[in-house]
Amino acid sequence: MRAKEARMTFMDTPRFRRYEQQRKGQTHCHAGHPLTAANTREQVSVRNGRKYVVRICKACERARQKRKGALKNESVG
Repeated sequence: MRAKEARMTFMDTPRFRRYEQQRKGQTHCHAGHPLTAANTREQVSVRNGRKYVVRICKACERARQKRKGALKNESVG
């Protein structure tokens, strides 16, 4: 029997590691809100058997929930 070969994925590359480091150094979200401890929540996501910590901007999340609720109310009425 042949031994199972290790397959390299994008997440194993130096390019992905650089991307991860850049994201960790990020100070503001895409909408310009500061990513401080008071304004972020951390969520652990699992992809391909690996765990990642994702920082989510609370201000953007509140706005997203408001829009989502407004859309629900429009479709019902």
